Amino acid sequence: MASCSSPDFSLEGRWVVDELNFDFDERRNTPEMISQIGQEESKDELIFRNDSIVYIKMLTYEGNYRYAINEKSEITFEDATSDNNKLGILKNNKIYSEQNTVIGKMRIVFVKSENLKIWKPENFLRFYETHQLHIVNYGNVAKNSW
Repeated sequence: MASCSSPDFSLEGRWVVDELNFDFDERRNTPEMISQIGQEESKDELIFRNDSIVYIKMLTYEGNYRYAINEKSEITFEDATSDNNKLGILKNNKIYSEQNTVIGKMRIVFVKSENLKIWKPENFLRFYETHQLHIVNYGNVAKNSW
């Protein structure tokens, strides 16, 4: 298993969306459409069942997949139907995932569900001048750590 900030850290368990960002072209996508997709993507989750199986629940994937984590803390999964099998990078007990989608680049930060500090049931939507949609499900807006 990859090293993290704690020697007792384990990937096993349920991981949920903590932050969701989109970079999108407003000439091709409406803020309403991005918001709707963001609301759906904010329900994404990863359930690491053991040291080799992860259940992925996302708009583009749903099911059990074999996964591996390398010495750079990059998490990949086996999927014969896709060229992009990178799930994300494990850093500071968070998983940072980046995907190219039809609407633009999407960045998701997953946290282990037991690590959540503050629960707020609503999503906070923020539009930036750079045409980014930023959705935060839990807690306050975290500093950009990409």
